[in-house]
Amino acid sequence: MFSKLQKSKMSKRIISKSSKGQKRSSSTFSNLLSMNTSGEEGEETHPRRGACPSKRTSAYLDQSRGETENPSLSRVKKKKSWTWLHFDEIENTKTCKCKYCPTTFVINGTGTMAKHMHSKHPAMIALASKHPSMIALDSKHPNMIDKPKQSPQNTKGKVTKSFKSDANNSAHKAFLEFVVTNNLAFTLGEEPLFQKFVSTLQPLYKPLSGTVLKDMLMQTYMKTRQQVIDRLSESSVALTTDVWISPNNVAFMVTGVAIWNERIKPINIIIGFKHVMGEHSGVNLAESFYNTVTFYQLNDNMLSITTDDATSSETFVDHIAYLSIDTSRPFKKDYWFRCFIHVINLCVKCAVEVMFELLQKLRDFIVEIRASPQRIQKFKTVVTECELESLDYEEDEIFCFEGAIIPDDLLPVLDCPKRWSSTYFFLKRGLRLKPAFDKIAEDQEFRKNLLGEEEWLSFRQMFSFLEEFTLVTTYIEANQHPTVSLVVPMCNRLLNLLEETSQDPSNHPLLVKGAAAGLLKLSAYYDKASPVVMAATFMDPRCKMQYFIDNGWSCGGETVDAFDGIEENLITSRVKPV
Repeated sequence: MFSKLQKSKMSKRIISKSSKGQKRSSSTFSNLLSMNTSGEEGEETHPRRGACPSKRTSAYLDQSRGETENPSLSRVKKKKSWTWLHFDEIENTKTCKCKYCPTTFVINGTGTMAKHMHSKHPAMIALASKHPSMIALDSKHPNMIDKPKQSPQNTKGKVTKSFKSDANNSAHKAFLEFVVTNNLAFTLGEEPLFQKFVSTLQPLYKPLSGTVLKDMLMQTYMKTRQQVIDRLSESSVALTTDVWISPNNVAFMVTGVAIWNERIKPINIIIGFKHVMGEHSGVNLAESFYNTVTFYQLNDNMLSITTDDATSSETFVDHIAYLSIDTSRPFKKDYWFRCFIHVINLCVKCAVEVMFELLQKLRDFIVEIRASPQRIQKFKTVVTECELESLDYEEDEIFCFEGAIIPDDLLPVLDCPKRWSSTYFFLKRGLRLKPAFDKIAEDQEFRKNLLGEEEWLSFRQMFSFLEEFTLVTTYIEANQHPTVSLVVPMCNRLLNLLEETSQDPSNHPLLVKGAAAGLLKLSAYYDKASPVVMAATFMDPRCKMQYFIDNGWSCGGETVDAFDGIEENLITSRVKPV
């Protein structure tokens, strides 16, 4: 800053060197000097001693005349650089702030600001050059483009305003759901190509980093878990548990609950997925299960527990009853259900193991076809010649083989001995491709695999046998309608099938033997059914007591108030609970 004495001396020098020799007012030069000392560029404009005034000084003198005539005119220097499209000047300071990040700069030229934009926000530079009206500007720069007075989206659907906090939070939540639902890496938002993709859709949105995404996921989990606890505390719940072994042999206990909502619609929630440490004994599993139940405050709300039929299940249930003895609703063993789907699985596996050799020739044929790319191509050609290319894989078929098949390639599939459902689809696919098998067997290299009509007949018999189990399984495992009342009728239906198949002399001997083995296995579980299952069947308006009378039970009298045609209508009809 100049002192008053210095300003006075400088004024005298400038007056004495004026080309026109005219004296200027001291107030005019005071304004000029104050502008120079507070200018943004920080350049001095007073002349050297004995030198003539520069053109720039003359320009300031001309400007000062206008200011004298109109003192109200603003003396702020216009900002002409493109960088001011992206920065806001902070009042009463010589600093500015980036519109897209918290970075601030001292106003001393725009070079540093330009470097910041090129390195940190290149997308915004490109956006401003193509669509300058889309960049929201501060009203303190009247010479720049004004803020668009329109909705957040213009007529072309492009964003015209920066993200507000609520919109940004919604985008973060959607990004979190996308990553978690699709089992993607938390660091997806840090990938350069993904960031480039997002910037083309919305340049103002920055995807979350892996650390922030993980923290947000935990916060969402804690909040949702508390909501689940509050909701479950209002209802009695049916609990389900099972132990799952991962491909790398790590055991997890899964715990699920089922409740009815206000609209009489079933809701299924997984509340536990815990790593099982130590032995898989009934006591150890019961402790882990009850800890989950206690955490969700369901000790007094347990309506039933469904488990598989492992050897430790009875010990498991006994220990749960012991742990809940001091609650307001102690758990009783009568409320324990054996999973009927698991029982069906054990029964069919027992039967299929006996019938395994029946299908071996078809397996060998398929192995020969898939032995080389050339043979596969030859089979595809035969499929086209037989006009079978329109056949497609079913949704359940693709799910059963877990990605082992390509939907566009219509090829026979091999079954997995550990999963009887794969044997069902293996037979179904083979029977649909029978014309192609017969035709390709005419080729010399496949002639040894030719299948006779008797063999195809045995395949059809076995397929019909497994189809009934598939139908019952598909219906019982449904979760959008109650099925506990149909456990007894469906079990009787399968027992009748096994008995008839094992006594039919027209069936293949291996099929008869397998059905007999399955009959023994399923009969052993029939007497172990919970009395609650019997009561549910009696309460079903499609069954009532009439069902038990028709099946030879002594119920103390005849009644005909049940639904007619019980066996045929149980699967196709629905009942809404009161």
